[in-house]
Order: sequence, then structure tokens, then C-alpha cells
Amino acid sequence: MIKLIIGLGNIGPDYQFTRHNCGFAVLNKVAATLGGKKSTDHALYDWSRTTHDGSDIILAWPKTLMNRSGETVAALVAAGGYDLEQILVVVDDFNLPLGRIRLRRAGSDGGHNGLNSIIETLGSEAFPRLRLGIGSVPESMQNIDFVLGRFDKDQLETAEKMFDIAAEAVIFAITNRFEEAMTEYNN
Repeated sequence: MIKLIIGLGNIGPDYQFTRHNCGFAVLNKVAATLGGKKSTDHALYDWSRTTHDGSDIILAWPKTLMNRSGETVAALVAAGGYDLEQILVVVDDFNLPLGRIRLRRAGSDGGHNGLNSIIETLGSEAFPRLRLGIGSVPESMQNIDFVLGRFDKDQLETAEKMFDIAAEAVIFAITNRFEEAMTEYNN
């Protein structure tokens, strides 16, 4: 059962609304739905404690930059005594078409520096993740410029719809078997 949900992103106004902050966007929607007061008192992350269907849940927004997400995740896992299968990392993915989401029980980093940092720090790929499709990197652009860019106007509606569905998937995964969530929400 999922007990810790971590949305990946970069802190600061320069990164707000970028493709790389999709994890934050989804986590914000989950927090708005489930309630709970956001605390900013930890050096590595902002967090919120909430409940859903009798389950205690921690939501966390890392304060480290994306490439150092592993530090935050390791601190959260250690502080809460979580098993890796109890965490869910929400992350952008340029290997998926814009608007697609994909829940996975484990897997590689897929070229994502935040996931790479988590895998290296935890020493394992065996943690659930929710990948959010941001579309392919244009040939004329570097990966970093693409993920740190904002969605085009004509992409915003699709991105917002994806965030809504992803938030539903996260909430579903809290109270259902993860395999059921994959069956229900992988598109």
C-alpha cells in the first residue's frame, strides 16, 4: 500500500510551470483533494500529512534540485521507516507522448536525472513511480532545454487533463493494490 508520495520538480520561480515540474503539479492536485497543511520546516522537503480512507499519507515536495532528488527520498524513507514498495515517485517523462501516464512498480531511470539520483542513492530500481508524458524532445533542442521549458499554449489543456487523471491515479493507488491502479490508469 502506498504511504509516501513524492512529486519531483525543481524549486524556485524560474522553474515553476516547467515540464520538469509536472510531479509538483500532480502532488499539488492530490494535496488540494485530500487536504492537509503543507509544512516547510524541513531543510530537504516541504511536506503534508493527510489521511485517505483511514490510511495515513505523507506528500513530499523535494527542495533539492532535480539531480539531487535521491537525498530527499532517502531522508524521507529513513525518517518514516518505509519499504520501497510503499513510496510512489511522480515524475515527468519525455519518452511518453504528451498526456499519457504510466504507473510502474519498478524500472530504469529512462534518462531522467531525478530518477537516476533516487536509484543511485537507494541502491535499487524497485520502487513504484508514476511517469507523466511530456512529449518527445524536438531534434533541434537539448533535453535539458526541453524539460526546463514550459508547455506551449496549445499543449496546456492536454497537460492539465493529464495532471487531473494522474492525481486520480495517485489517490486510487493509496487504497487499492498497485496492480489494480496500473490496470485502471495506464493508457
